[in-house]
Amino acid sequence: MLLMCPCCQATASLEAWSGNVAARNTLAAISRLPGVVVRHVPGYLALFRPASDHGLAWEQVQKVVAELNVLMTKGTVVYSHKVARPCTPEMWAKAMETMLAQLDKVKRPLKGHGYLITIAYELADKADADKEKRVEQERASRTVETQDQEKGFDWSQAVTPEMAAEIRAKSEFFKNANKN
Repeated sequence: MLLMCPCCQATASLEAWSGNVAARNTLAAISRLPGVVVRHVPGYLALFRPASDHGLAWEQVQKVVAELNVLMTKGTVVYSHKVARPCTPEMWAKAMETMLAQLDKVKRPLKGHGYLITIAYELADKADADKEKRVEQERASRTVETQDQEKGFDWSQAVTPEMAAEIRAKSEFFKNANKN
C-alpha cells in the first residue's frame, strides 16, 4: 500500500513509515490524543514547519505531539501565573481551530505552544466564568424559593405523616381553645 503526502506528493509504503521508530511513535501518540483534537493536528503541526520547503523531521513531530498529549491530559490549563482553569478536549480543539483560522496572527514556524495555551486559557476562563454565573443564579433562585417556603411551611415534609396529623390536630385544638 502506497501512501502519498498531500502536500509534497511524495509516496512511501505504509511499511516504510512504520519502519521509522519516530514515525511509529508519533502516530501512536496522535492516536492517544482526544478524538475531537486529532482532526486539527495536521494543520497545527504545519505551523511548526520551517518557511523553507523542508518538512518536519519525525523526531520534531514526535516531540510536539508528546507535548500536546501532556497539555491535554492534565484536564486544566494555566497561563501566565493565573489560576488554573478546567480545560476539556473540546476547548483544546476549539483553540486549535481558532489558531488555524487566524493564520495571519501566527508567527511561523512556531517554537512552542504558547499561543495555543493562550487561546485555550481564554476559552476555559470564559467557560468557568459562565459556570460560576449559572451557579450564582441557581443559588439566588434557591434562596427566593426557600424564603417562599418558610412562609407556608408544611410540617409533613419534616415529620412522619402520623406526627404531622397529630400536630395539626393539636394546633386546631389550641386555635379553637383560644377563640373561646
